[in-house]
Amino acid sequence: MKQHLNIPTLFGTTENAVYGQLFCALIVFVLLKWLFDGTTQTLPRYARLSFVRFTRLLLINALPVEWTIRLRRLIDGGLILDTYSG
Repeated sequence: MKQHLNIPTLFGTTENAVYGQLFCALIVFVLLKWLFDGTTQTLPRYARLSFVRFTRLLLINALPVEWTIRLRRLIDGGLILDTYSG
């Protein structure tokens, strides 16, 4: 599983440390895939990116303007973080 999630080094050697790191990598993968799938559906064909290219451009903060606008709309409209008042 380590080679599929592209984890270059593991920071712990115990079983719990390895599972924790794999779980974190899996969470990041799922969130990136959610962002990618949420923005890809509304983009025109000329602006499409592969998942790998999207991830790389997102990490270096170099996404095209179309992607940035759609990501902002997805995050603003899709996540409601401050509605809890208890």
